[in-house]
Amino acid sequence: MTGDLNINLPDIPEESHSFLRRIFGPLAEVGDLLSDKIRFYRWKSSLETINRAKQIAAEHGFEAQEVPFKTLIPLLENASLEDEASPLIDKWANLLATASFDPKYIENIFISMLSRFSVKELELLERFVCPELISDIGADKEVTQVVLDASVSGATSALVDTISSLIGKRSKLEYRSDLENYIDSLPQFSQHILIEKVGIDFVPFVEDDLYSRFDEVENFQARSILLSEMLLTCTQFRHTFRDFTFYANIVTPSSLGIAFVVACRGDLLPEKVASK
Repeated sequence: MTGDLNINLPDIPEESHSFLRRIFGPLAEVGDLLSDKIRFYRWKSSLETINRAKQIAAEHGFEAQEVPFKTLIPLLENASLEDEASPLIDKWANLLATASFDPKYIENIFISMLSRFSVKELELLERFVCPELISDIGADKEVTQVVLDASVSGATSALVDTISSLIGKRSKLEYRSDLENYIDSLPQFSQHILIEKVGIDFVPFVEDDLYSRFDEVENFQARSILLSEMLLTCTQFRHTFRDFTFYANIVTPSSLGIAFVVACRGDLLPEKVASK
């Protein structure tokens, strides 16, 4: 069922009135604006998002400011489509709270993305965006890309150095078992890096000289969706040693993917205030 619902301030808990007035600004009375501008499919879900965002602002000790209509209206409209008990309500509330803290942290494309993704896609993407990474980059996209590029370069350099040390001057027969054991021991996830595919092709190539390991993430479909949305990137790395070529697929979050997760988790909000 669709259509405009007449939402009056009496329908909204009293403690949320001032928060609503701050995020909507002075352009109209809140009740009239909700009635005229927003098509609510699920008012309870929208109300849950608003109340949760208000709670988040209080927990982090900041007073909400006006949110641009271009962000606010589609955010609440899309949040209203979630089931009231959906875990994605918290993501919408974090987006709203972050926008009310500083609108520059929210890009409108985040709203479209969150409306399309399921919990599985978000859970997988969040695995790549570890707290240590956020503490290094903050909200600067240029710094984000530099850190990501450096992490991939560092990971591949470490692989090359370790393999070079492992094979030394030994023959293929002497080092092959150690090399395969090393590849098998590589972790699938290491902080924000996924080593998805890794292997060795000996030169000259014979059929029994090929060794590879392919690790699918738990939800391969989610991984494919995130790659197609450019929230993850896949780097194909190859390095030729004396007897073989080493290759690996290295998956990392993109700068857009990191910014999206940060906004949906509220990572850039002030530290929580101590409860009294």
